[in-house]
Amino acid sequence: MPPKRTVMSCSVSMVVGEARAARSGAPSGADALTLTPGVEVRVTQLWTLRTRRGMGAAHNICGAGDHPGDLPLALFVRRCHSRPMAAPTESSPSTSRHEIPAAQREAIRRAWASMLDDAEIIADAITLELFGRDEAYYQQVTSELREEVRTSTRRHVRAGLLTMAGLAAPDDRAIHVWRETGRRRAQQGVPLEQVLNAYSYGARALWETVLLQGSGTVREVSAETLILMGQQLWSALDVQNATACESYRREEALLQRRDLQRQLTVLDGLVQGRGSEPDFASEARQVLSVGIDEDLLAISCINDDEADQPTRWAEERLEQIGVQSHWLQLGAQTVGLIDLAGRDPAPVIDHLQVAARGRAAVALCSDGLKGFAVARQLASRAASSLPRGSREVVDVRDRLPEILLTGSPEATVLLVQETLGRLNQQSDSTRQMLLETLGALLRHGGSPTHAAQELFCHRNTVIYRLKQIENLTGRSLTQPRDRLMLSLAIIALRAGGDGESAPSSVGA
Repeated sequence: MPPKRTVMSCSVSMVVGEARAARSGAPSGADALTLTPGVEVRVTQLWTLRTRRGMGAAHNICGAGDHPGDLPLALFVRRCHSRPMAAPTESSPSTSRHEIPAAQREAIRRAWASMLDDAEIIADAITLELFGRDEAYYQQVTSELREEVRTSTRRHVRAGLLTMAGLAAPDDRAIHVWRETGRRRAQQGVPLEQVLNAYSYGARALWETVLLQGSGTVREVSAETLILMGQQLWSALDVQNATACESYRREEALLQRRDLQRQLTVLDGLVQGRGSEPDFASEARQVLSVGIDEDLLAISCINDDEADQPTRWAEERLEQIGVQSHWLQLGAQTVGLIDLAGRDPAPVIDHLQVAARGRAAVALCSDGLKGFAVARQLASRAASSLPRGSREVVDVRDRLPEILLTGSPEATVLLVQETLGRLNQQSDSTRQMLLETLGALLRHGGSPTHAAQELFCHRNTVIYRLKQIENLTGRSLTQPRDRLMLSLAIIALRAGGDGESAPSSVGA
């Protein structure tokens, strides 16, 4: 059985041949054509030029396992008209437009113009072949898109023939159709590869149609003209692909910018608390592709290094596990919305923690978009409470005391001053030593023995330092309220609540 693609490649030209035969009464198909040695040499030359130029490559025509030249050339040879012509020589005329005699150019234009009556037949046959070749793709697109492909193919074939025939009006030239198609396919989300494959197949089908005319055009065209027509067609395919690509990518970039701007606008609205508005929430779900009342994470990042892309590390980590995120710069902080899509938040947070590049905090929005504004505020305060220069991701539920303190900076400064008193006025070395001891005592419930083990010193040393702390602060660890105040003061110091940061080893 011949390769599937080869069988398909016959169908467009055969359809046209049958249509012409029906009109003229002449025999149709490959049986109506014979080839003389002179024409065979020129067809071979054209196919060699075609494959060397790499326009679509021979594998677009051959089936799997076929040699790039064998089957297509045999196909061309079978289908060329029996018009004798001398083999090409060094003195053969160049194909450059300015060196082609006027009579030859006119013959080429007439040949293309003579195909205009078959334009719709050619286009519809190409469309059917495209649908058959990419059946899986076209079955999943809308009927409107399939109909548009059919209409567009008709426009392409007719505009191409008119342009090559020199009959196109300035506004109807094929290049305008190519630009418009590139834009439209980008807007419709059709893959660029799909567009280029269709162009390659369409050009090949049009060329085979030229070769397979059972009557009329080819019988009136010399083999030299036929070769020049082919070269013109493949050159046009280069321009066609480049034009469509440029238009497609420009439109794609524009759409991406518009989508990004819409996302930023929606995120800003969510930060302002508009997630509780039904209409806005509906728009936000559509723009951000978020489900109704789906669990989300609000994340706030502070990059103390002032990097150009402060949240790229987070985006990359989330992409690795297939988690969607959207980001918005708000002053010194970058806010993100993470769509959990039914995932457990803990593994997601752990995955971020491994690659942290700055201070970051996350808060769960259990009621979806409605709770994003509050969650974002909590995450922002939690991130601000982390020591400057640190690189970690924390859950706001683990930083609630810090969030309370950072929410009221004036009260926090007063808390530190009133609680620590003269201890905070000691020399740096004494202050650091006493604060480290106080932190260890608080972590171990006031036990000097356990605190000494952590600090790698004698128990009596800890007891001596404890007495110093109580004398300087006027507070006792045996009193619940004093212990609470001292714990809050240590937390505030770690968060820079008094304008200075406590030693990193200090913590309640």
